[in-house]
Amino acid sequence: MRNDTAQALSEQGHRDEALAIWHELAEQGDARATANVVVECAADGRYTDALRWWRRLEALRTGVPPHEPGVRLRGLGKTEAAEGWWRTAAEKLKDDRSCEYLGISLRERGHGQEASRWLRQGAERGDGPCARELAGLAFERAERAADPVTREIHTEEAAKWTREAAAAGDSPARLILHELEEQLAEQLEEQRRAEREGGCRGMCSAGGTAAGGGGSATRWRARPTPSAADGASPGSTPRWTRT
Repeated sequence: MRNDTAQALSEQGHRDEALAIWHELAEQGDARATANVVVECAADGRYTDALRWWRRLEALRTGVPPHEPGVRLRGLGKTEAAEGWWRTAAEKLKDDRSCEYLGISLRERGHGQEASRWLRQGAERGDGPCARELAGLAFERAERAADPVTREIHTEEAAKWTREAAAAGDSPARLILHELEEQLAEQLEEQRRAEREGGCRGMCSAGGTAAGGGGSATRWRARPTPSAADGASPGSTPRWTRT
């Protein structure tokens, strides 16, 4: 009942009064109030306090995943606070879903380099969705590359992380990998046919080599990587609305 009162006060703009009730209930071990305190601390940028309350929530064995406070904050339109919490959870809790969601959010805002750094942390621990998102960023870089050498480097990196994601059991990555393998087989067949006819002629100049020219990147963009933002990550479908 008091949780409902606090919720109503918060929605009416009486945040301080709501927080006072939630803090009191959280001190008594109320899980719902504790979860709200985590979110409110993070909303204020007090991530150390949010983490302290998160550990108390975790001790209550609620089963709430570490990335969820960030999902709630994003649902409230507080993207920077959401990213701040995901950074905290990724760094302090080594939470792969927080790495994934943070990477997606940063990518959406044009911060691809930082997104890659966080996604790589999860990918190197063997997380499939993080590896898939990392592959997507590499494919995007390949598509933007101005020279064939740089394009090939990024395409090879993308293929590597796609294989890693598929090996980790990520279903979207398996589909993408299958498409890439089919495309590679088509390119090899075209190259062999051109060689039989007297040389590769347009093949080489068009950049359609088996090493990965521009085709792989184009295919990736034609089928955007399923992501947490689309609810595609197994077991971690985000809710961008308040719950």
